Amino acid sequence: AFRAEPLCCARGSMGLLGSVHLALTLLVGVAIGFAGVAKLSDQVDKELYAQMVDNFETKFTPIWTEKVFSKEVPSPLDQLFKDLSDAKQQRELTGKLEAGGAAGLLVGGLFGISFVKWLSLFLLMGVFVAATMTHIWLEEDPSPPATLLIVLLLVAMTAPARRRVKAKDA
Repeated sequence: AFRAEPLCCARGSMGLLGSVHLALTLLVGVAIGFAGVAKLSDQVDKELYAQMVDNFETKFTPIWTEKVFSKEVPSPLDQLFKDLSDAKQQRELTGKLEAGGAAGLLVGGLFGISFVKWLSLFLLMGVFVAATMTHIWLEEDPSPPATLLIVLLLVAMTAPARRRVKAKDA
């Protein structure tokens, strides 16, 4: 019988690439998780939360409404676009996607649940492509979300390959 095992865990050694992958996963997971929670609650940092609320009300939601949500869309999407034109709902959705994606990335990465890790990684990449586009549309510095997007790409590129290993006989 064979069972799949992450390459980084084979023979008890992660190797340099596995260590880099783990460090990047922890770094980006914690950073994005913090940013997501900061969009949802003022309990983390009251000043940052107030800034997030203001940014979504005055800049982020209006630019997305102008560029995307005001367009004619097919029936299933029209209600979603209408809902996301509301700054509070857009901020909360973004925060939940970031916090949930970060949790999935950390849990999936640390416990070897590949499906959860990869699903979370692609979800977060989409969120940070949108965040980078937002800053470009606003003619602001896109480097904060673009940097996190690059780190997410590095996490994907340094992910250890999976290989089949022979299960130990009991």
